[in-house]
Amino acid sequence: MFFGPYERYFAWHPVRTEDWGWKWLRLVYRRRIVSKDYLFNTVSDRWSYMGAPQICPGDGQS
Repeated sequence: MFFGPYERYFAWHPVRTEDWGWKWLRLVYRRRIVSKDYLFNTVSDRWSYMGAPQICPGDGQS
């Protein structure tokens, strides 16, 4: 399983964040999660979202 870095994203459709519930038409952070299914030899990816009021670790801001 691979976790990409967080990036800023404007939620133009409703998304469920890990910490603030549902967000819509707001700035959120997202990162890609890629996993490999070894049974069928396929790769699946999805997005993980985090609410935006706090500063995201690793985005270069203090």
